[in-house]
Amino acid sequence: MKKSYLSILFPAFLLIFSCGKNNSSANNETEIEVLPPLIPEIEVSGIESKPVGYAKTISISKLLQKIVTVAQVVKPGPEIAMLPALAGMALGDPALVSIDPDTPVTIVLLDDITIGAQPNFILAVKLKPESPVKKQAENVGMKTMEVDGWTLATMNPKLFEDVKDWSSFLAFVKEDPTDDIEIGGRLKFLFKDLEKMKASALGGLSITPFPAEVQSHLGNLISVSLDELATVEAVKFDVSLSVEEIMTRTTISAQKDTELFSLFSAQPEPFTLDASQYIKSDGFMDMLVNLDPESWVHYTEYFVGRIEKGLTHPKSKESASKLISLIREGSKLYDGQAVTSYSTSDDIENPIQVVQLGGTQMSSEEWEKLSTESISLIKEIFASDMIKNSGLKYEINFVEDSILDNNKIFRYDMIMDANESDNIDLPNLTSYSNTSVFFVVDNGFYISATSKPELLELLGAAKSGIPVKNNIGEQIKLEKGEILKWRINIVRYAEWVMKIVESTGGVNFGGALDGLLELDTPAVTGSAKLGQGRLSTEVSIPLQSIKAGVDYIESLKSKVEKNAISE
Repeated sequence: MKKSYLSILFPAFLLIFSCGKNNSSANNETEIEVLPPLIPEIEVSGIESKPVGYAKTISISKLLQKIVTVAQVVKPGPEIAMLPALAGMALGDPALVSIDPDTPVTIVLLDDITIGAQPNFILAVKLKPESPVKKQAENVGMKTMEVDGWTLATMNPKLFEDVKDWSSFLAFVKEDPTDDIEIGGRLKFLFKDLEKMKASALGGLSITPFPAEVQSHLGNLISVSLDELATVEAVKFDVSLSVEEIMTRTTISAQKDTELFSLFSAQPEPFTLDASQYIKSDGFMDMLVNLDPESWVHYTEYFVGRIEKGLTHPKSKESASKLISLIREGSKLYDGQAVTSYSTSDDIENPIQVVQLGGTQMSSEEWEKLSTESISLIKEIFASDMIKNSGLKYEINFVEDSILDNNKIFRYDMIMDANESDNIDLPNLTSYSNTSVFFVVDNGFYISATSKPELLELLGAAKSGIPVKNNIGEQIKLEKGEILKWRINIVRYAEWVMKIVESTGGVNFGGALDGLLELDTPAVTGSAKLGQGRLSTEVSIPLQSIKAGVDYIESLKSKVEKNAISE
């Protein structure tokens, strides 16, 4: 049996469901400043339909030029320079001279989505009076009209008859996007038929091969999750293009006076954990985490509590109640700050190694007690008829592995086998077996690792107080308000994916890995931030990394073609 990647999940389970400390900023009495709506209200008087989503870009000519710049960096070629002309030809204006070069282009979606078979939207662009783009729009079935120097186009011409006041709409379309491309939407209209959505989900579960009890639990989870999603107010997605990188930003805003709003408003304490200097930054992914523990504990209790209320099976309700108790008891387990590194291994049976070091207020004895109780609850869940009926076989243990310099080293083992499952086809679970995760607690911090030598090396570094060379702390710095920051080495990540595919009996990549590790690929980086009822994430992808990947794939393709010719 192969080693499991569930090794990542046990420490993550404890981190999410058991972190907490008393100096939290969550649920304090300070009034949270309410920001303006993430997506502004757009009034279109005279019609019942309401604007609920939009896409906005910088001027077409400027956007196309940026796309050309990016494409030329990634894969240079004379055909790339032809993109603006090709786009212009599609619009009826090859040189794009009739489209204003300095104003944005906006398309607004209305909440009834379609009228008949036609999409219900309004496109706004600033054109010269005799622009051939208008004729091209009419050729594809659009109706156009001019309002205050702007050309509006739609597939629903009745809109132009019914709308009496365009001032609010025009004020919005005149605004430049935050970056080069901006997409936003209000989610309220998606959940106006929430009960129908739940009924549809339950109907879908009824035709699955899951046992009735599993269907009931999944239905309850889906119902609670949909209720929480319905408290999201809006989502906005931004893209920025430059000669160095492609940057994306996603922002989610929660409705005021909801649990999600409180969670998204919680501010973590400044990141003070010096553990980042003891872990080498040589894996395929490194990460710093800085949560406000009390707010996450509070939200988790609330969410699990809602699930508990919807359970009907007595044993399931009892397990949920025990989980809530464990969350409360484990409030000292994590202080919310942690450093994690994922790396590849030459061991084909276990191609991923994970190490994590974080702060804790628990002693080794308290950690052992809580972990034992957690494992007991997991065993209880796996002993339920729901799991037994699925055909899963398992063995879970949490034991004292050894003692080193007065430090108890604990080991979590799990063996799971789904080969005899008759009710559910879960072939991938055969690789989720023979899991081992090692833990140690010492002097206000904990360490977990999938490899005992890795754990002992990290423990020694932390005890010595001497930073290791090329450590994560040198590569990643958390800014104020950030709860997460990470960097991915794309080359090593690709190596890991290939090894996993090979280890699970998939494709044999042969010499595909040759030369991969020599590629010059700057890291892809990302972060997440909370504040004032919003969650924002950013991802930055260096063009140099994309180019290296494209060149590598081209070289592999060339080798395959040469081999085919020689044969």
